[in-house]
Formats: sequence, C-alpha cells, structure tokens
Amino acid sequence: MLQVVIFFSAHGVPLAYVEEAGDPYKAEMEECVDLIMEELDKRSITNAYTLAYQSRVGPVEWLKPYTEEAITELGKKGVENLLAVPISFVSEHIETLEEIDVEYKELALKSGIKNWGRVPALGTEPLFISDLADAVVESLPYVGAMAVSNLEARQSLVPLGSVEELLATYDSQRRELPAPVTMWEWGWTRSAETWNGRAAMLAVLALLVLEVTTGKGFLHQLAWGKNGSGSEQFSLGLIAGGLVDGNIDLWNPLSLIGSQSALVGHLSVHKGPVRGLEFNAIAPNLLASGADDGEICIWDLAKPSEPSHFPLLKGSGSATQGEISFISWNRKVQQILASTSYNGTTAIWDLRKQKPIINFADSVRRRCSVLQWNPDIATQIMVASDDDSSPTLKSTREKYLKTSGAPYMKIVSAMVNNDLTSLIYTRSLKFWKETLALLCTFAQGEQWASLCDVLASKLMAAGNTLAAVFCYICAGNVDRTVEIWSRSLANDRDGRSYAELLQDLMEKTLVLALATGNKKFSASLCKLFESYAEILASQGLLTTAMKYLKVLDSGGLSPELSILRDRISLSAEPETNTAASGTKLQSTIPYNQFIG
Repeated sequence: MLQVVIFFSAHGVPLAYVEEAGDPYKAEMEECVDLIMEELDKRSITNAYTLAYQSRVGPVEWLKPYTEEAITELGKKGVENLLAVPISFVSEHIETLEEIDVEYKELALKSGIKNWGRVPALGTEPLFISDLADAVVESLPYVGAMAVSNLEARQSLVPLGSVEELLATYDSQRRELPAPVTMWEWGWTRSAETWNGRAAMLAVLALLVLEVTTGKGFLHQLAWGKNGSGSEQFSLGLIAGGLVDGNIDLWNPLSLIGSQSALVGHLSVHKGPVRGLEFNAIAPNLLASGADDGEICIWDLAKPSEPSHFPLLKGSGSATQGEISFISWNRKVQQILASTSYNGTTAIWDLRKQKPIINFADSVRRRCSVLQWNPDIATQIMVASDDDSSPTLKSTREKYLKTSGAPYMKIVSAMVNNDLTSLIYTRSLKFWKETLALLCTFAQGEQWASLCDVLASKLMAAGNTLAAVFCYICAGNVDRTVEIWSRSLANDRDGRSYAELLQDLMEKTLVLALATGNKKFSASLCKLFESYAEILASQGLLTTAMKYLKVLDSGGLSPELSILRDRISLSAEPETNTAASGTKLQSTIPYNQFIG
C-alpha cells in the first residue's frame, strides 16, 4: 500500500500580523487541520500529515514553514507520495490551479516525489454551502434559538418556517433601537465614518494646496493604502507621497485628522520625480514606486517606521524603461506588477522571478502616461498615451472591439471606426429604423446619401418596398423613388384613370425634386415629365405644362423634350377653362408658385 503524506497548504501572511497584531489566522489553520485529522482518524485513516504556508511575497518573514521549502524537505526525507490539500482556499483560482497544480507539482517531482495529487477546493459543494448558510442565520441577532443545525434534512436556508416567519420573529424580539447619535466622534463608528472620511480628504487636499501655494511642486503622486499592520495606530492606513527629488514620504492619515505630527517615514532610493506609486490591494504592506531612473522599488511597510525593500528592478534590452510614468498592481495576482514609461515601453513584472515576463510597445514607441488592470480579468490591461495625435490606446481598443461578443459592440465598432457601411451589411433588416437613426446621428454629410442608398437597396432586395422608398427619399434619390412610385401607373389603379394617377405621381415628384434641388433625372423620369406635359398641353394648360418642363435641367433634355418644350413655349397662350373631352387635370396645382 502506498504511504501517502497529506500536505495541507494554506495561504501565508506576514509573521508580524500574527505576533504583533494578534491575527488568529495561524491558530485557526492549525485547529482546522487538527479537526480534519481527527475526523479521518475516526474512519481509520492515519496518514502522516504536515501544514505549510504558500504565496509569500516580499522580503519580510511570513508564517513558516514555506510550502516550497516543505516540499523540498519531504523529498529529501524519501517521501514519494504526496496529496496536497488547499486548506484555506474555498474556490479554485490562480493559487490552486497555477501555483499548486503547476509550480509546486513541478517542484515536488524535481525533489524526488513520484506521485502528486491534490484535493479540489470546496467550491459550491452543497454541504459547504449549507454550512455557510447555517453560519449566516445563526449570526442574525435575536434568532439564535432558531439555529438551523437542529433542522432535519436541512432543506431550507430559513429555519422553522418561511422567510416571513423569520422576519416576524426577528421583529417581535427586536429591542427598541437607541436614539440617533447627534454628535460625531473619532474612530470607525457609524456616526463618525462620514466625518472621518471628509476630514481625511481635507487633510490630503491641504497637502495639494501647500504644493500649489508654495510653488515648489514637490508632490508628484499620492497613494493611499490600507497598509497591513492592523494596529490601532494605523487604523486608517497609510498615505504615500512621491516627491520631485526622488524621495517618498509616508503620512498617517489618522494623525493628519488629529492635527498631530503625521510624518511616519521617509523612503529614499530614487532619482528624479516619483510618478509611479501604488499600494498592493491584496498584500497592503507592499508599496511599489518608480521614478526618472527607470528603476522600480518594492517596499515592505509592515512596520512603517522600519521599512525594507526588495532589490531594485530594472528592465534591460527590449524591456528597458526610461522615466517611469505609472505603476499598477494586478488586482487578482499579488506578485504581478505593471509599469509603463515615457519611452513607450510597458513591462509586466513577476516579483518571484525578479524580472519582466512580458514587455511591449507600439511601433512608434509613443510615450505612455497611464495604465490600469481589468479588475475582474487578471490577464487584461489597458495602456493609454497622452499623445493625442496617435494614442497607444487605439490598438487595444481595436482588438477589444474585434474580440468582444456583445451584439451592441458591432454598433460601437462601426461608430468608432467610422465604418457605417459594415453596420448596414451586418445588422438585421428588421432593425432598419434603428440603423437609419444611427446613420442620421453619425454619418458625415458626404456619406449620408450613399449610406441611405445602400440601406434602401438591401430593403428593396428583401421585399420591403415601403421602407426602401423611405430610405431612398432620405438619400434624395428622386429617380429610384419615382421609379418605384411609377409602378402604380401599370398596377392596381383602383378604378382611377391613368391621367389621375399620373397627376398624383407628378405632384409627389415635384415636391421631392424641389426639396432636393435635383434637376438632373434619368431618362425614364424625363419621359414621365414629357407625358404629363403633353396631357396638360392637350387640355390647353400650356403655362402649367411649361412650368413642369422648367423643373428639368435644360442642358440635359432629350431631343424629344427639347422639341416639346419649344413647341409649348411658342404656343403658350392665356389658359382657359375649356378642356378637351375626357378626364380634365386641375390647373390650380399648389406648387406652381415654386416653379419658374
């Protein structure tokens, strides 16, 4: 039978958290391991086991033994079979999937361990979720007697009844609330949080005002972190200020509020203005800084009065950076840091390897002024340039627009890239009204007519004639609009004569022509004008016929129209109300005043 050692690996914390700040984390981990082994012993499982701590970052001492050292030591002792248990991790993430499954497994195999396995994290295991629910309900005030641990089958998050019954019980047992607090006080109390925050911000503002009024411009960057001491002295964290001379000052915001001496530390390693400055959100005792010399320093401020730092980081080759303009910690992986510089180079650093793992710059190496990580996706970062003529952000934007699967991003892409034609071809015709509205909003003047023509052609091909006509009208395409309208002359007359239908068509055509200012028409449209003018002339309405013909551009008339125009012009006499037999056209056309 294989002798398997159970290897509990918990996330580490700085030793000072436990020994100086009184964090019970270490004791809780040890108790948890003991309880697990007691349960296994009841099931006659008596394997050897050990507990170690992983994910250490920084030069200060963390809880020991360190996981990597413990694995190496077990290999030296001849252990061949190891089962890793991520004891303090409740879900799968980079520190289980990458750190344990890849890095520690590789280390174990190199250390002589032949068989490696890992217990999965709890995740959404029903029993674990149920226990969490129990803990929540048990912690509700005044309903302690209703603990879910007594429930059979544990079918509901709410004990002994419905949600309404729980709330009713809570309300019936709730004591009278205390009177509202009328005066604010120091510390993290409900009444004081707002005032403390405002006072702290006023204190920071005072620093900025001092910089402006003195004219020295000494303060280049500010960062406010939770720090990691957990002590009452630094209950509001730490404020770090990057100075023009390469130094970094540390202030206690709690002392700033109390008008006490607030300066608690002075960090000196850089040359030139410190523009890159940020606390690590996951390990708040870590502060990263960068300045003109292209060097990056990682400070450990677990003891603000006794700061320490890593060896300085400086890129080489293609990763060489000039003046550091911005620094940002990854929001998901605590040892990953990004820095960008005015020489256009951005580097992604892995503090464990003490070197950049990725570096990039655009082809013309535009100066980069700021960068930010995606707070939800650890592998995405955005870099921006203050070179407005050609921002580095453009390439990032284009890649994002191409890879995004969100339907609305096709619209955004078309707007940003001024590619409205692709929008017309890719967007469903059932949204033609919305597409037309987008064209109205974003199309340039010279694009408008052609884009509307394209949309109308697609609608026409799909059989939506009414919508197509509307789009042709928007495009000012008189020829295509009248061509479609003229089909009514041969179809569906509904008992009306050809002359009546032609008059309706010509009146609409006249309005459209006057609105667009277009006097150059297709041969088929000119033929309609010719037919209508002949009918008007045959009924003695020579002046009206002449006005219709004047709508056409005289330079583009066909020989037939030119002859007709000359004949009517020479024969024009005062019109009378006498008309030939048959259908008589009305001479009082309301648009006559606009013709001629």
